[in-house]
Amino acid sequence: MIIQAIDNLVSGRDIALAGYGREGKALLNWLMQHYPDQIFTVADKQELPDSSFPAGQKWIGGEDSMSKLSSFDLIIKTPGIPSAQLDYLPSERITSQTELFLSAYGPQTLGITGTKGKSTTTSLIYHILKTYTDKVVLTGNIGIPPFTVVDQLDPATAVVMELSAHQLELVKHCPHISVLLNLFEEHLDHFVDYKAYQEAKYNIARYQRPGDYLIYPAFDETVAALLNRNRVPGVLLPFGLTRPEGDGIWLEEDNVYLKLPLSEPEIICKGVSRSPLAGSHNRLNIMAAAAVSSLYGIGETVISCAISTFKGLPHRLEYVGSYNGVKYYDDSISTIPEAVIAALKSLGRVDVLLLGGFDRGISYDKLATYIPQSGLKKILLTGPAGKRIHGLLLEAGVESTKISFYERFDDMVRQAIEVAGFGDVVLMSPGASSYDQFKNFEERGEHFKEIIASN
Repeated sequence: MIIQAIDNLVSGRDIALAGYGREGKALLNWLMQHYPDQIFTVADKQELPDSSFPAGQKWIGGEDSMSKLSSFDLIIKTPGIPSAQLDYLPSERITSQTELFLSAYGPQTLGITGTKGKSTTTSLIYHILKTYTDKVVLTGNIGIPPFTVVDQLDPATAVVMELSAHQLELVKHCPHISVLLNLFEEHLDHFVDYKAYQEAKYNIARYQRPGDYLIYPAFDETVAALLNRNRVPGVLLPFGLTRPEGDGIWLEEDNVYLKLPLSEPEIICKGVSRSPLAGSHNRLNIMAAAAVSSLYGIGETVISCAISTFKGLPHRLEYVGSYNGVKYYDDSISTIPEAVIAALKSLGRVDVLLLGGFDRGISYDKLATYIPQSGLKKILLTGPAGKRIHGLLLEAGVESTKISFYERFDDMVRQAIEVAGFGDVVLMSPGASSYDQFKNFEERGEHFKEIIASN
């Protein structure tokens, strides 16, 4: 099925796809299927395509491939390509797969973004909706490119879509219900600065229409500043652990309340503490998921039941098991210091903490201030980020005998096994990207679990 909003941009035009990762491959396959008479060009840093590249399509390869796109009518940028590489082109000739998708399906999309918690919240919303109806799909940054689900959609299908800052950079259409969970310093290797990252995230709401909804953290000063600079016409619903002023979402006596404009507050989820998700940060994720589900039309009983049966995602404060009387937790998703602090608070007691990885230049001052009061017996570090954290911890007054640095992740984990005593809790919550030694946080988490299980 060809969607008119997409067809207006694609049909009969000379189009280049910038980047050939998972999203690029999915989009090219869809375009070839629906526009069999057109030839498409892919630009990628690989000199030559792999053997799976479709015959009859064109390839521009090499590190300078992004500088060779000036002749094309339209360039569809994939999330892995920084916009700066295309800034020599007129902006009206650059779009993204996410923008194409939302231009067609925004009115039926429930979009979720945030520095942390978006995959958990997205999966929880999908879990709730799937309990209620089969007319729902999951897509986006969660690992399912949007153009792999397009042919499953009809106007009654709910689209639950996780959105990263990279995907939101070029968006000019918004989901009907948008969730902005939080904003922390992240991805400074891709964006020119923290402000540019914030503005990209805010695109999830910037182009909303009257009747759309924005769910956002009530007491977040960064988000408040964005709202003051960029008013949106959607219905604003702040959420927090305590009641916001006016309309919004809050937690009271283990129940989630929602107050909409011109309506009385109502309970939309009961018994939040029955959820297997631990920590105050997950209480906020649950509240956002309950609100989205309620706005979609799902009743309190279904929401409450579904939340109590959702077990969470791997590598997100995941309990690995107890070995020789030591409990191990995998929080490999933690790539910022705020996530480490949230994990420490959620578990209550942690004896050995594993930190570090690829250094993206973010500030670790908050973490260095928090750790001396956390009761940790040992802090083990690795990677360039670990080296920098090591120095900050010493400056913060942490005893040098409590801190050890290891060049290799494996050596750090094996030392954690060695130093942990009976009854101790070991937490791997790196607070840094995995790209120094792993291809992604999932690989890091799986490797951690393999080492633990084999010792």
